[in-house]
Amino acid sequence: MTLGWGILGCGSIAESFASQLATVPDAGHLAAVASRSAERAAAFAARHGGTDCQSYQALLDDPSVDVVYIALPNDLHAQWSQRTAEAGKHVLCEKPACMDAAELATTLAACEANDVLFMEAFMYRCHPRWQRLRSMLDDGEVGALRLLELRFGIQLPNEPNIRQHRAHGGGALMDLGAYGVSLARLICAEEPCAVHALAAIEPGSVDQFGAAMLQFPSGCIAQISFGYHSPLPWTAAIHGSTGRIDISDPWCFCGTPDFIATTHGDEIETCERIDDQLGNYAREARHLAAAITAGQRECAAMTWADSRGQAATMDALRAAIGLHWDASTPVEQHA
Repeated sequence: MTLGWGILGCGSIAESFASQLATVPDAGHLAAVASRSAERAAAFAARHGGTDCQSYQALLDDPSVDVVYIALPNDLHAQWSQRTAEAGKHVLCEKPACMDAAELATTLAACEANDVLFMEAFMYRCHPRWQRLRSMLDDGEVGALRLLELRFGIQLPNEPNIRQHRAHGGGALMDLGAYGVSLARLICAEEPCAVHALAAIEPGSVDQFGAAMLQFPSGCIAQISFGYHSPLPWTAAIHGSTGRIDISDPWCFCGTPDFIATTHGDEIETCERIDDQLGNYAREARHLAAAITAGQRECAAMTWADSRGQAATMDALRAAIGLHWDASTPVEQHA
């Protein structure tokens, strides 16, 4: 019997997830979908299959649903992750998992109490190339890590966009900078000991673009650039004491890029391409399904400890740029 997936939210990411879920039947099938709009849910179900539920809670009450993908605005992640866990369903929640570390702690406690799996959906983490990169770094192919350069920018359409709403947890840091923070922590395999950040925040709105610096106990420093209306390249560069690794499209949006390792001066060695022929969300769904089938409550691609470290770092970065949520007190400055 395959897993029955439910999807909360019918936005563009949910569309991509549903389309790609259909390409990996071993990961399960779409059983139900729910939206604030009954018409939108019905149209979504007509395109992708499954039952169109009349409310989010109705989807959680549906016995055909085993695992729920939460593709709602950021400020709803904690509430519906917790209610999903209380309904006895496994949780795949879009990043960021919660608005802050305190919300995440409550969410994980609910998942633990109800014995369900939880994963924060940094889908790029599920690609097999990161295992290859880990081997390269552990084998010392570029020596000791010195500096990381991570960039992610997009052009938003000139129309109202939920990413620009502070009350919903919007902003370029939470939306785009989170990827650089996540990858820097993955590469260094430790949590930062110091953070610094600057950002352009429009009055009454959110950060539009900015830059962050993370320093790790090993001595490595990560420079992270992010922004809306900013044509930043989607790239990552890892500088070591004896060489460099360049990664094009580290977030896996444009296919399967190559690692290019410069190990001896100007000599460039292009690593073999790792391609499993899967889309980002298909790979993520399969990763989660395998963990559920194995009786696990965490996924190797993004463990609970990893999400805790991510949330703590993001809290510190928001404090550094002076951004806090309308419904909460300002986060404390990072020591």
